Amino acid sequence: LLTVICISVKAQKVNFTVNSKTGAIQSMNIDNDKQNMNWLIATDGSQYPWIKENYGWGLGYFTEVRRNQKNKLFWNLPASIKQDGREVTYRVGDICILVERSMRGEDLIEEYTFQNDGTEEILLSDIGIYTPFNDNYPGAQTCINMRANAHIWEGDNAAYVNAIRMGGYAPHLGLVLREGEIKSYEISERDRNKGNSHTRGIISLNLPDMKLMPGDEQVFSWYIFSHKGEDDFRQKLLERESVWVSCNKYVFEKGETALVKISGGQMVKGCMLKKNDVTIPMKKQGTAWYAEVVMDQLGEVRFDILYGTGKKTHANCLVISSVDDLIKKRVEFIVANQQMKSSN
Repeated sequence: LLTVICISVKAQKVNFTVNSKTGAIQSMNIDNDKQNMNWLIATDGSQYPWIKENYGWGLGYFTEVRRNQKNKLFWNLPASIKQDGREVTYRVGDICILVERSMRGEDLIEEYTFQNDGTEEILLSDIGIYTPFNDNYPGAQTCINMRANAHIWEGDNAAYVNAIRMGGYAPHLGLVLREGEIKSYEISERDRNKGNSHTRGIISLNLPDMKLMPGDEQVFSWYIFSHKGEDDFRQKLLERESVWVSCNKYVFEKGETALVKISGGQMVKGCMLKKNDVTIPMKKQGTAWYAEVVMDQLGEVRFDILYGTGKKTHANCLVISSVDDLIKKRVEFIVANQQMKSSN
């Protein structure tokens, strides 16, 4: 039985509410969503008993390194909350984290400023900001209407999250980096006793290390917006001055040619491609740049793309000897290592 759900999407403003105790965003929904889906996991223990307020959206952690000593610290209780959670200040030791939230049209913009208020140099590493997308699987009907698949691309300055409602119908939610860099992401609160494969866990987006001299600060921000699907997400990403990197495919047989392309209008002016640190010329085609690269090296290949003013992103591909050879090796491994030979 196939059920087709059609929902008319009008204005798509992102709405949010803030926890008055922690300063974190505790709910996020979209105007004219008939399901009124909360795109965030509940952090009051009601959805999962082990997920509490310390995992709220916008809270986080870092490892402080100074005088050769390391200390993992968390920001989860604010020093001040102003404008109903649109301006929240946290203080962890000598580090001040200012979170500012504002609306630009229908988009929510979040800006995080990390400042060293101390008298000596501090290195921050393993920095993570909790973004608890509601990516979990309690039951078919709930999943179709009220849960998301969060597709994360930790693409440096061009990072994004495309959160698609599991039922496939709009509106959906997108996040695209506005300033700064995302280098990776982490998953917390997922193991055999905590939902296992029935939950994605708590997602946190990782920032690069920061070396802050006294008085120094670094700013990081992103847009959060609604969209109608893959094509609309890509268009809105470009409208928000990000870029889109693509390859003609991502698994190649040795000797095949990869077509690496970056789109983004003026943002990609003067871009440069590197394959495993070897520079390869790119050609301009309309508002995009591309390069054709012979995949002559087995294993993982990383394409680094430099664009704009000091910005970068990348794409990862895999080169195999041949599809037939890969299948043969896999079958041989199964025969040798994954056979039940005992009668018991």
